[in-house]
Amino acid sequence: NTAPDTRPAYQKVYALGSNNSWIARSIIQAHEMLKSSILREGLDQNAILSQVWQCTKLLLKCEDAHYEVYSQTMDKMREWDEVIEKNKGSGFISSLPQVDGLEDEVLSFFNHAKKLLIEAHKLISLFFGAPEVGSNFPKLRKWLAENCPQEQYIVPMLESDAPWIDIIRHCRNAFEHPKPHFKVEISNFKLHPGNKCSGPSWRYDLSAEKAPTQATFTDIVIDFGVYSQNLLTFLEETFVL
Repeated sequence: NTAPDTRPAYQKVYALGSNNSWIARSIIQAHEMLKSSILREGLDQNAILSQVWQCTKLLLKCEDAHYEVYSQTMDKMREWDEVIEKNKGSGFISSLPQVDGLEDEVLSFFNHAKKLLIEAHKLISLFFGAPEVGSNFPKLRKWLAENCPQEQYIVPMLESDAPWIDIIRHCRNAFEHPKPHFKVEISNFKLHPGNKCSGPSWRYDLSAEKAPTQATFTDIVIDFGVYSQNLLTFLEETFVL
């Protein structure tokens, strides 16, 4: 209105729409449910929706990191086949393809996953009037068990999800602050006997914090896909319950 000669403009923020399951099961579902709900006094719909949106943005960051590793892995696997086939008769195989920035993407996944879990637990605090506990998730579970014994759904859900949630929390800390028996190891594409190769993989030792140890390397693409789905379901269940 103050500068009529300036044209309106818009900026594309995400290459996703409301049909995408990550969007539909987080911010869209929350928005639709809040429109048809009557909340107890003291709860602010806008504050709740803003908190869900904060979680959704972090969820999409996790999926971005997972997809980047997945996409590069699929491309590099084809390159590996070509390089190995081309050099079978040679004395050595050189310049083996690798996923670029693998450790950065893994750290990005853990960073955003941990932040998402913190923000999702803040959503629980918002609904139940519980104290905010940061990443001390066991403290919130204890508070709910002691102060909301009538809640027959949220407490069992949190208890059942606690093992994988604590692995994400510890792995992020171990990745940035490793110490003996508290570390995460990342392996890129690797050549094995018989000209076989393995894709990006990882393992962790969290025993210093009395948490699990994964002794063998497992597929990052598969594991992070599982964790991504767990995070989406956790956010969805947290809001619904």
